[in-house]
Amino acid sequence: MTAMAVILCGVTGQPVVETSRLLAEAALVAGLDVSLSEAPAPACGQGGVLVHVRMGDEVRSAVAPEGSAEVLVGFEPLEALRAAALLAPGAFVALNEHPAPTWRMRAGLEPPPRDAAARLEARPARVVGVRAEALVRRVDGAPLYGLALLGLASPLLPVPRAAFEAALARGGPPDLEARRHAFARGVRLFEALPRRLAARDGAVR
Repeated sequence: MTAMAVILCGVTGQPVVETSRLLAEAALVAGLDVSLSEAPAPACGQGGVLVHVRMGDEVRSAVAPEGSAEVLVGFEPLEALRAAALLAPGAFVALNEHPAPTWRMRAGLEPPPRDAAARLEARPARVVGVRAEALVRRVDGAPLYGLALLGLASPLLPVPRAAFEAALARGGPPDLEARRHAFARGVRLFEALPRRLAARDGAVR
């Protein structure tokens, strides 16, 4: 199996790295060769976070070249747009449409992005935009929406559900039930998608 590239991106304070590590662990449980490459986090303040996870029979490069990533998990729309050049045609994008306000947005100098999904679709990509925080129970806490986004993309990955379950069981707080619930919400959302979005061959129909 050719190595598959998955990109996860967002901003500091979002559970991008934690979600990436769980994905890599699940791929290892599945017996795949795995590489995780994490861009250095900003020293202070809000900045972009970008992680490459590659998996397959043999991974020869830790970083996905431009135009090769088959899946993008975008925790923040502006960061997803910045990572768009990495996408292969027909890539699947699980996009949290809720933007993290920049200082310019907070100062009223620029509006929040409203066309991120459309711009990604123009690449072309198959984009599923969600309010990720709404996919998890309020009592579960913010970090779990990363698991919901990962669950949304998971049926397209070469990792069986049992491997994800094993990786979830090894996690820390919150409790296992909450982690499973968040991941399952994403999976159920994928199962409800129309064929043109959920196609496993990457075709844009």
